[in-house]
Amino acid sequence: MDMAVSAVNTQGTDSLVVFVLMDD
Repeated sequence: MDMAVSAVNTQGTDSLVVFVLMDD
């Protein structure tokens, strides 16, 4: 989850969706 949060702060919500899908 830490990585997902970092992606959101760095790029945006789009990255969060991608990270969530990959992490899931």
